[in-house]
This record gives sequence, structure tokens and C-alpha cells, in this order.
Amino acid sequence: DLEFEVEDGGVDMCVSLENRYRKERIISAIETMQEDGKAETDIVERIIQKYKVTKEYVQELLSPKTA
Repeated sequence: DLEFEVEDGGVDMCVSLENRYRKERIISAIETMQEDGKAETDIVERIIQKYKVTKEYVQELLSPKTA
């Protein structure tokens, strides 16, 4: 489940691993807020502010959790 960064015909594994670690932290934060009963809109706004990601990215991570 790595998000690969391709540079000059190759894959930068350091960046890919950093992206994976960051994604896992965001998912963990989402799960914690869901367990605390936070509203989805509050979760989205908090994650956007804290991790500097797009609304679409957060909603993509939320969709398996709410389905």
C-alpha cells in the first residue's frame, strides 16, 4: 500500500516510505476522532489543518470507514 514517487525513471523508496508512514498517522488520527464521536466534517477540517492535505484525500481515507 505504498504511494510511489517516480524520479528519473526510478522509484524513491524513502519518499514512498515517508508517505506510507504519514498516511498511517492520518488514518490513526481519523480512527481516534471517530471513536471520540467527532462529526465527519470536524474530522475532515482537523486533518486538513494538521497534516496539510486536501479535502479529497481525507474523504478518500474516510470512505472505507463509513461504508
